[in-house]
Amino acid sequence: FLSRAVFGKSFPWPILHPSLHFALIPPYLLDAPLWFHRFWQVALRFLLVGLIAPALIQRLKIKSRGLRWLTGLWIFLTLFTLPLHLAVPVFIMLWGFSTRNERRTWFWLVLASIWAGLSRLNWYPMPGMLAAALYFLEMPAQKKGWPYLIKPALWFLVSTAIAFLSMQIYIALSGIPNPNDFFTSLSSTMLWERLWPNASYSLGVLPGIVIFSAPFWLVMFFVLRDKIRRSGQVWWTMWGDKSRLALLLAELLILFAGGLVVSMKIGGGADIHNMVNP
Repeated sequence: FLSRAVFGKSFPWPILHPSLHFALIPPYLLDAPLWFHRFWQVALRFLLVGLIAPALIQRLKIKSRGLRWLTGLWIFLTLFTLPLHLAVPVFIMLWGFSTRNERRTWFWLVLASIWAGLSRLNWYPMPGMLAAALYFLEMPAQKKGWPYLIKPALWFLVSTAIAFLSMQIYIALSGIPNPNDFFTSLSSTMLWERLWPNASYSLGVLPGIVIFSAPFWLVMFFVLRDKIRRSGQVWWTMWGDKSRLALLLAELLILFAGGLVVSMKIGGGADIHNMVNP
């Protein structure tokens, strides 16, 4: 973005991850030394990922102070694989979403969608999906059937459309002569061997994500087992509204499938960050 000031010549804007390059602009404006550029990038990651943890803790309403700190540390370490520019729409929605203030939710959803649109193609729907997930978690299904789904469906559709339009505007202003250069990932080869141990990733994507997610499954297992013992109920009957659980699981399955596809594309699959990011 500052090519003329840095190189003395104007170049087209970045094709990959424009929002990341935008976030790294400030040190150039200060004519900072190299060490400050590196410090800025590391500090920004700690700040943006760090803001996600207290936002989640606040929504989880954990009473124990020690458990809050432990959970916050776990969230921070888990999400530290998240690229700093992709943390922005996540913490925007976690801090800005409100089931009581619809205007506030829409305002922050629009901002998060614009940023997501300037980040990655596969992140276009993420702000809307995150808003829908928070809605399913926090809003009881008072209106049965389709009426309950109207708001999350609108958030998803509008968010995705805003992200798409923001990237289209960026492409028009970028100076890149061929707009198709922005969407080469759609036609890139899928390498199925990336799912299993391979030369690029010794664990393989599927074994890697199983190992990474194992602590989550163990925690859920022990918590459910404890609740079942105390209540004497079958685990399935403990969920007051099974439709909300089904909707959340559907979102997770969609994101899991999308993460697998992106991981198998050229440029992905050398680790599991594409599985963790969604």
